[in-house]
Amino acid sequence: MEVLPLPVSVDFTEDVWSLSMDDSEEQVARDILAELITGELRQALARYRHLQQQKSPSEILLPAGILQTIASDILRASSDEPCGIRGCVIYIDFDESQRKCGSETQRIGMVKCHPYTVNTFEIYLTLRPHSSSWTSKLPLFLQNLAHRSTMVISSDYSLSKRKLFRSSH
Repeated sequence: MEVLPLPVSVDFTEDVWSLSMDDSEEQVARDILAELITGELRQALARYRHLQQQKSPSEILLPAGILQTIASDILRASSDEPCGIRGCVIYIDFDESQRKCGSETQRIGMVKCHPYTVNTFEIYLTLRPHSSSWTSKLPLFLQNLAHRSTMVISSDYSLSKRKLFRSSH
């Protein structure tokens, strides 16, 4: 599991989005994209904490390597785009429909991959809570305490892509 404590600071001094996708360069792009998503999740947690003073989690637990897997999937989805990953905006949604009745999906963040490139496509990343996390094995009165301090994310996620232009081909 990966733990995302607060605060975060990410500094990108070089333009990695212009790299060709050789193995080592693809790994650099994947790691940076994973860091962008991590930073947005940390900001989402901070925003949530600010709004929900007493019920907010203090950390997010993610399955090991899931952010790199998600980043690889996003890079793969961007490979056939005219601007590549530069033209991508990622919307991060959280789907709690497993825990609650009905559809409970809310937008928790957004990552614009390159600030000066026009968006040519959107990726919708939907994260879900882990349904059989360690907190479910606790007595009910402790579940509320544990759930309040830790949010456990499932390895089950979905990506959907929406193009923002029409190809003339």
